[in-house]
Amino acid sequence: MTKCELCGKQGIKWIGKHVSNQHSHEITPRDYYHRFILMSEEVPNCESCGKELVFQLISNPYSRFCSKECRYSNHSNILSELHKNQTYIGTSHFNTYNSLESTREKRSEDARSRALDKNSNGFNSEYSMRVRNRDNLKSRSDVKELRSLYLIKFTDKLKIGSTNDLNRRLGVYPEHEVVKIITSDSHSIIDLEFDTLVKFRNHTLPDESNTFYTEYLPLDILDEILDHLSSY
Repeated sequence: MTKCELCGKQGIKWIGKHVSNQHSHEITPRDYYHRFILMSEEVPNCESCGKELVFQLISNPYSRFCSKECRYSNHSNILSELHKNQTYIGTSHFNTYNSLESTREKRSEDARSRALDKNSNGFNSEYSMRVRNRDNLKSRSDVKELRSLYLIKFTDKLKIGSTNDLNRRLGVYPEHEVVKIITSDSHSIIDLEFDTLVKFRNHTLPDESNTFYTEYLPLDILDEILDHLSSY
C-alpha cells in the first residue's frame, strides 16, 4: 500500500493504475515514477548495447535490455564465458554462471561501489537507501501522529534522526548535547529527515566497515545544517 503524492490518497494498492485513471490529465506514469519515486531524471541504459531504455510500468519501470536481440546477445556472451571456463552444463548454464565465485565477487564489488558512490542514484546507492527508509517509515506511521527530528552533537560528529518517542531516543545519548528538535506530524518529519540527509549527502560519514553511509555528519557543517532546518 502506498500514498499518491498528487492527491494525498492513502492505502493505494496499484499506484500506476491510480495515476493513469485519476491523474492522466496532470502527469504520465513515467513522469510520476521519476519525480516522486526515483526522484531523478536519470534513465537506465541497456546492459548490452548501452541504449537508453523505454519506460514500461511504475511497478516494473525498466527492463535490463532494450530488445530481444540485446537480451539474446547477452546470453551469448554468458555462454561464451561458460565455454571458455569449461563450466557449461546443458540448460542449467545460467545457474552455473550465477554460482561462479568470480560472478558473485563481481556483483558484491559492484554493490559496494554503488553504495559508496556519492553521485549514484541507482539501486543500492546511498540515495536509494534513503528513499527506501523514507517510504518504509511512512508506510508504518500514521500521518496524524507526532514525530520529532533531533540533531545531536557528539565530541567529533553530529547525528540527525527522527523518532515518535523522543524521551526514549534521547535517553540513549544522555551525555551529548541536543542541538535542535523539531516536532510535527510524522510524514512531514520523515520528509524533513530525508531532505536533510539528501541535501548533505556529500558529507554523510560511512559506517565502521566502510560499506554504507550513516546518519552521522562532520561537526564543521553544523551551522549549515541549522540554517537549513531554520526554514522549517
